[in-house]
Amino acid sequence: RRVLELRDDWAQAHLMLGTALFLRGDHLTARTELQRALEADAGLLEARKVLARVHAALGENEAAVEEGRRVLKEDPDSDALHILVAQSLVRQRRFDEGMKELMRIPEERRHAEVLYAMGRIDRLEGRPEEARRRFQQALAQRPEQPRPGRGSAAQREGITVSDQDVAAGRQREERA
Repeated sequence: RRVLELRDDWAQAHLMLGTALFLRGDHLTARTELQRALEADAGLLEARKVLARVHAALGENEAAVEEGRRVLKEDPDSDALHILVAQSLVRQRRFDEGMKELMRIPEERRHAEVLYAMGRIDRLEGRPEEARRRFQQALAQRPEQPRPGRGSAAQREGITVSDQDVAAGRQREERA
């Protein structure tokens, strides 16, 4: 941090620190560092990806949607960000928009995680047969795992944040 105080224009250093803080569960400080990274270099796409995840972890769903959509303009093939945006929309009870976001993922890339997310929306919207069909498709792709994990698309894209990381960070924030 001392180096960052001396050279505040080091966007990559702020990104690295913000990512490390996020992985540690310090979401508020991570958000600050990632915002500093973007102040220094507004085109730093990786900082925007992590910042979208930070917003989601903090329950800032609209901010997660906005940041995620900024990333998707530059990287429309990011399945993890499509899923994150859809989940943030669903948390705001914007089910139709969430499904539309998932439908932007081409059918040939709709892996188990995407199908599972679509099934959850179908279930929430009162379409149990469609939900069951999607859940079965998801299970057929990943029979070794009864519930497709939310981290898989993120892991494929190098974003290694598990549900346990997010839950642990929330617990720390609640105790603080």
